[in-house]
Amino acid sequence: GPVVAMDWGLAASITYLTAGRVTPIEVFGYDWGDTTPFEQIVRAHLKPEQTLFLWRAPEETIFHRSEEFQAMYRPLKLEEDILAAFYERSGRPVLGVTVLVPQGTARNRP
Repeated sequence: GPVVAMDWGLAASITYLTAGRVTPIEVFGYDWGDTTPFEQIVRAHLKPEQTLFLWRAPEETIFHRSEEFQAMYRPLKLEEDILAAFYERSGRPVLGVTVLVPQGTARNRP
């Protein structure tokens, strides 16, 4: 299924690190205040267990879209499940991968 970059700079890094095998779709929108472009693009990916969402660690986030994302999927009775988390050698979190699942079925909630 699709891989979606939820913040700036993730798509290029993932594409490079996977030698082009994974090319994430950038959905965060480049406007600090207007989240309309983000909402329009991400809406197509609000299906359970079909899309991987790539997130920066909260303290590394540039375009904070988590609240808007939650406001879009919660009425659909979905929740996020963390599939993977990546850390620096120091133990500091860098990147997370989530998927939407039916409410009440997440094994590892954010």
